[in-house]
Amino acid sequence: MESRYRWKGKLETAAEVPLTLKAPRANWEAIEAEIRRLHSYEVPEILMIAVEAGSAAYLAWLGEVAGKRART
Repeated sequence: MESRYRWKGKLETAAEVPLTLKAPRANWEAIEAEIRRLHSYEVPEILMIAVEAGSAAYLAWLGEVAGKRART
């Protein structure tokens, strides 16, 4: 995608690739640290978006697979 943003007083345009991760909250600090380590931006966009509601079947599946991944 193409992003337009202000950085240090200038309007910038850059090609960016969005990344969405689904992980337990307990993994947040490690995920954030790894993104910061790997990312080329001085201030990368790193957001945690809490799930307030969703399909019961999907959320059950997500909890099952994310929980297993967190323990491995």
